[in-house]
Amino acid sequence: MNNKTIWITLANPMNIILLLLMIIFIRSLILAVVLNIRMKAAKRSPTQANAWRVYKTLCKFGIGIRNHPKVWGEYRDMFYKINQSPDVPSELKQKLKDRLIKKGLYINNMRIIDNYKG
Repeated sequence: MNNKTIWITLANPMNIILLLLMIIFIRSLILAVVLNIRMKAAKRSPTQANAWRVYKTLCKFGIGIRNHPKVWGEYRDMFYKINQSPDVPSELKQKLKDRLIKKGLYINNMRIIDNYKG
């Protein structure tokens, strides 16, 4: 493949659009996998570092939470364990709760537990 062929391929607007869509799709898949891994780590060990990682990944994640009861339950369970943890500050708990609500999860009735011992 020479330079002229590459230029013709990239000059076609449809190829550029398909390339951008593919990049966005791959990025979404990678973020979904990273979020799933970080959620499992936060459920196993609800520390400040794990809660912060979940929060930052949710901030990068451009879409809402998948509309399925099993997924809702996983997010609620993760937030419940982080909320119960004395290793996570109340401010981070509130930020995480606000981000989850913004993404479409209904946890408005869950109160932030102020038990941080840091």
